[in-house]
Amino acid sequence: MTLDELVTRVSRDVPEAPLLLVKESLQRAQRQLAEDGNVWTERQSIAVTDGDPPFSEIIAQTADSEPVRVMQLSVDGSPIEFLQTEPGRLEFKRLPQSDPEVLLAIRPTTGTNLPEDLLAYWQDGLRHGALSELFMLPQSWQNPALHEYHQARFRDSLARARMIARGGYQSRGSRVRPRSFL
Repeated sequence: MTLDELVTRVSRDVPEAPLLLVKESLQRAQRQLAEDGNVWTERQSIAVTDGDPPFSEIIAQTADSEPVRVMQLSVDGSPIEFLQTEPGRLEFKRLPQSDPEVLLAIRPTTGTNLPEDLLAYWQDGLRHGALSELFMLPQSWQNPALHEYHQARFRDSLARARMIARGGYQSRGSRVRPRSFL
């Protein structure tokens, strides 16, 4: 799914809204979903600079994405302690023995979009986020009741995204097996 297809879908619900306004609302919903829901991640190896304290600059910012937060940081599969002072900078209490691997949550920069596979997966949540914003604007199509409805659905999508991120992006749910009491 592309952004143009999403714009068409949203504009069916608010036909009076200009297409540029619909597109900007969808882009804001994408940024919020990526920032609050951790839907776009990237794994990379980082170099640590010896200093007081040891630190690392994360090189994840590209023309279409920027780092939000570090979700995991490990050396050879073992987690290490760190302090994230800025979105692109980490400080360590101790100097790691080798270069750590980091799992970053990233978001699209202003005016850019999520990758198409993420747009397709989260299309319903993004639609609700954009419609929530559009129905709250002081225009002829303003509708506070529909704003509340779509805002609740968008919050549900954010919660689902956080749950998937916490579960390690597994395709299946986790199961808990009850103990047998004998």
